[in-house]
Amino acid sequence: EDEENLENREDHEDEEAGGGKLFAKKGLNGAGKRKLQTKKGKGAESKRRKTDGQRQYYHSRTSQPITKEELALGVDSDDEVDCEKFAVEDKRALEEFVDVASEEKYFMHLWNCFVFQHPIYSDGYTGVGCKVFAEHHKAVLATPSMRRCLVLHLVNLFDWNVVKGEHMENAIRIVDSFAQSKGIEAGGPESDT
Repeated sequence: EDEENLENREDHEDEEAGGGKLFAKKGLNGAGKRKLQTKKGKGAESKRRKTDGQRQYYHSRTSQPITKEELALGVDSDDEVDCEKFAVEDKRALEEFVDVASEEKYFMHLWNCFVFQHPIYSDGYTGVGCKVFAEHHKAVLATPSMRRCLVLHLVNLFDWNVVKGEHMENAIRIVDSFAQSKGIEAGGPESDT
């Protein structure tokens, strides 16, 4: 018993003097390292369960607290998209431009709302996005002023190497074929002469 007390005291003194000992005289495992003793009891596990029930969670985007009902249902309101709020904010932001025509503002509003509802995560998908945009809004884009805005937008995307010529052609063809079927003068190349 005295030997154990002496060894414990020596270990304690060595740890204080040397900042901790990697090897102890007693309790070595096969690898030569000190065995760590951890207390795993029922008390620690039940304590963890108690704190989980009292922990406060927050929405990732709004930083608002999540209620217990939302947590139980697994619903995150940050995943919900408020299109009307975005549309109002977008219109207000576009109205600040004084040197832009109203048709161009309206076109950009349509594009911004489309991209908000159908996010384009990569430049490689922008051409497909333009085709879907033309399909969605072909009735509006068939008018000559809006077709001009579409063409200018596509040329701008082409200049930035975001879309290919075939993507531009596909989007314009969708709008022109709708305009032709409805008898609307779309302002295509054949109407310029």
